[in-house]
Amino acid sequence: MASGVVWGIDIGKASLKAVKARKTKDCIEILGLDYIDYGPMGDASESSDKVREAVRTFLERNQIRNESVAVALPGYTAFSRFIKLPPVEAKKIDEMVRYEAQQQIPFPIDEVNWDYQKIDRDYEPGEEVELGIFAIKKELIAGFLSELRMHGIEPDLVTIAPLAVYNFVTYNQNVHDAAVIVDIGAEHTDLVIVDGPRFWIRNLRIAGNDITKALQEKFKIPFAEAEKLKRTASKSKEAKKIFGVMEPVLKDFVGEVQRSIGFYKSQAKDLKIKKMILLGDGARLVNLKQFFQKELRYEVDRVSRLQESLVLDPEVDLNILKVHIPAFGVAFGLALQGCTESRNTINLLPQDLRIQSQLRQKKLTAVAAAVLSVIGLALFYFGNTKLQEKVVSAIQGAGAVEEYKKWEAKIEELKTQQEPLDAKIREKLVLTEGRLTTLELMNAIARAVSEDGGGLSRNAAVHPINDQLRRRRAFRQQEEVEKNFHKYEDAKLWLLSMDIQKGMGTVDWGDPGANKPPKQEECLIVELTFAKKLVDRDAKQTLTLFQEFLKTRLFAADKLKAPPFYARPVLDRDPGKDPWELEIQPEPPSKLWAHFPGMDKEADAPRMKYEMRQFKVRFEVGLAPPEKPAAEEGGETPKGG
Repeated sequence: MASGVVWGIDIGKASLKAVKARKTKDCIEILGLDYIDYGPMGDASESSDKVREAVRTFLERNQIRNESVAVALPGYTAFSRFIKLPPVEAKKIDEMVRYEAQQQIPFPIDEVNWDYQKIDRDYEPGEEVELGIFAIKKELIAGFLSELRMHGIEPDLVTIAPLAVYNFVTYNQNVHDAAVIVDIGAEHTDLVIVDGPRFWIRNLRIAGNDITKALQEKFKIPFAEAEKLKRTASKSKEAKKIFGVMEPVLKDFVGEVQRSIGFYKSQAKDLKIKKMILLGDGARLVNLKQFFQKELRYEVDRVSRLQESLVLDPEVDLNILKVHIPAFGVAFGLALQGCTESRNTINLLPQDLRIQSQLRQKKLTAVAAAVLSVIGLALFYFGNTKLQEKVVSAIQGAGAVEEYKKWEAKIEELKTQQEPLDAKIREKLVLTEGRLTTLELMNAIARAVSEDGGGLSRNAAVHPINDQLRRRRAFRQQEEVEKNFHKYEDAKLWLLSMDIQKGMGTVDWGDPGANKPPKQEECLIVELTFAKKLVDRDAKQTLTLFQEFLKTRLFAADKLKAPPFYARPVLDRDPGKDPWELEIQPEPPSKLWAHFPGMDKEADAPRMKYEMRQFKVRFEVGLAPPEKPAAEEGGETPKGG
């Protein structure tokens, strides 16, 4: 994400919280806050209507133009697992995590969006690498994003609420020792344990609405009235009686917290928690801080202020923070991650939307850079003139990249004052054209290769990866684990790397007899590296499978042989060869660590090595249609693509 202006938007079950922030040289500047309370929910349709109305209200108050947007889904919608990998070179971690993700995530890998992050700490030589894997089912994210898109919100970052809370607390609070963070929402509670550079998350079953229901049942009143009673209990003459009704629910709550801490301690033997940090609207309940402190015997702190590095704009409504600051943990955490000032950087936005976001940011940055360059030329060209003073004034009053349209208006003003500057402006702006081609091509290749989970097609005489996952679950009950493990692995195909460079390609070999030289044009040279378990000694069978896969998937008519791209083989070789008989060069065999399936994931499962074979495939992508083959017009097939 860009480090310009970012909106962190937390759409909860009872309220919408939003933080507008910008990263500067010395701080994070908070440019705006919004809090929209839609109160207790009724049935599902009423809940959806209230959320939609809150989003509409938010957009009426706050226009989102070129700002980045970060959002979060509840923690209970996500799967998380913290694992250890054997010590390997950094460049091999991605490959190993891809394999581990398929073993750890309890859904077919092509049905989830997932991401991982390495625990950033000092590792001893030979020490295992710790990392967290996080995943959400694609259908949940798609529905969430579709709802936002209806209102014109296009997020650049999607994470989960407990990770946003973790980012906020580790930035805003002085957490020197191990601590437990509890974010109490209306329908769910997120628990985060911070243990130095390590962290762990869990969703608790007890939340604010459970306390409201206890009051509703005791006093025989409607849910909305019970919610109001809960929120105003500290001002009521019956405060003691009200808290007495809450107490059994809170004791169950404490039990949940203790069990969660106990589970984490069983894995981290030296954990010594000394502090508890409360967040969420539920943290404002009367006597809650004192109750937790008594029951858990920890120092309990409720978030009540911001660090000095979070600087409030003078126009920010301080009353919102004064009353609701504990509820803003997720929104602040999202804004911090959007400003690239967070420990955790997990982004579960679908890959195609992530690339579109990058393209949008590239466009803004490219135009702004060009305009700034033009202004620099203007200063140099005009020296100490009144026009220079105007340009200097414009620079001093400018904002970040998202303000580039204002720059363009000022450039137009300069052009009307001095004609020679017009040519300089056109010269610089032309440099921004075509800068997005490579990203667009990477997106097209990724879509083509990743279909059907990245496995080979049925034409390749093997099962797709989804069938393999279902078969693997059946294998777990059989005795011959190793044999079945190999069957599963034999069907895998990985795209390990993608390299794209500019170059010159031959589109016509010419006619030596007529002294007609070969015709060349600028193109992109693409090199892809695939890997597959070696199943035959000389790799002939594997080569055949790759040929079929590439021709039917990557070079299909609706993929890279359609506008704006025109794929063709690299033609700097014998022109007499079939141009689509791809030259696939096998790399030397390599080893890959792998878990046996069916073993206990929490235990130190046995590992084995098996032989992999990597293949590099090179081809050209032209940006204009190649010449029509002569064979289609009744002549001979040309010797070039």
